[in-house]
Amino acid sequence: MNRDDSEGKASPGRMGGIVPQVRRLREHLRSMGMQISTSPLALEQCREVVAALPEWAAGYEALADGGDVWLSFQPFADAEPGFPAQIVLRLPAGRYLIDTFDAATGACVARESASGNPVVAGLPFIGRPILLWVRAIAENMAAGPG
Repeated sequence: MNRDDSEGKASPGRMGGIVPQVRRLREHLRSMGMQISTSPLALEQCREVVAALPEWAAGYEALADGGDVWLSFQPFADAEPGFPAQIVLRLPAGRYLIDTFDAATGACVARESASGNPVVAGLPFIGRPILLWVRAIAENMAAGPG
């Protein structure tokens, strides 16, 4: 599938609804025992964080909550899996943990760590909207055992 109009540059803010998605997911993760902040979301739009997307992404929203970044992606209706299936994020140099969730169910569909400036990570295609939770890994954790 070739989309001359997007070329991996889907428009930000087309979808709406990321705030309720993030709230539901945070509550779901807390119910599973994960250490998630109980403070109210202090979200700010951060549209410039996404540098490149795979062809299947029709639109996205990007919000920052303190040091965390939440990204919601909507596939094109006729999208099919394809390569490259990567996202490029403009984040400060460092190492990040990136969890990908099915936006409808809250199920985790992928987890990876990535580092760099920019940060390049896999963006799985599941045929439905996905939600990414990106957070910096503390320097002492990134250094590994030693």
